[in-house]
Amino acid sequence: MKQTGAGDDILSNNIMAVVGLYRNLYGIRPQYNRLYLEPHLTPELNGTRLNYHLRGKDYSIVLSEDKFTISVENYSFSENNPFAVNLSGSGLEYFNGAADNPSLKLYAEGKCSVNVLEWGPVNKIWQETSEGSGVKVNHELFNMEPGRKYKIDFNGESVRILKADPQGIICFKSYSGKKDVEVRITTAN
Repeated sequence: MKQTGAGDDILSNNIMAVVGLYRNLYGIRPQYNRLYLEPHLTPELNGTRLNYHLRGKDYSIVLSEDKFTISVENYSFSENNPFAVNLSGSGLEYFNGAADNPSLKLYAEGKCSVNVLEWGPVNKIWQETSEGSGVKVNHELFNMEPGRKYKIDFNGESVRILKADPQGIICFKSYSGKKDVEVRITTAN
């Protein structure tokens, strides 16, 4: 063997081990419109931290058995189930599970962290924290039932009731600070 890298020697497939590690164990699967994360960790990989560069953005990823976190620029998103994110000029898009379309879009005027607690067909619950006080965060929820009314609670207090538009979108703003705010979206009776 000459090991010239022409594809017919032993060195030509060395990259496949790295691809397998990132795809099958770390669960990092870049898609055309998002960075999808579905890890399958062994106990030795619990607590893994790595950086991933995609479409000109540097993503920081932390993988543990009970929570996965992706951070990019001013945003950090965590969940204990597979999810995806995409950073665009208009904010961070969150994709629940393997969905092709975003479920939530955030635009924060500062650093914002989100920890998804539940994302079901009826209840959507997350903790939101911003660095500093009075940071404005714009929210767009997608895939809601068009024309249905939804109740928005912050830390257990009902804030307002909004009706999903004909495309199934709900928009609202919040002002969060260093303390966790639990945001709960449920159907209104």
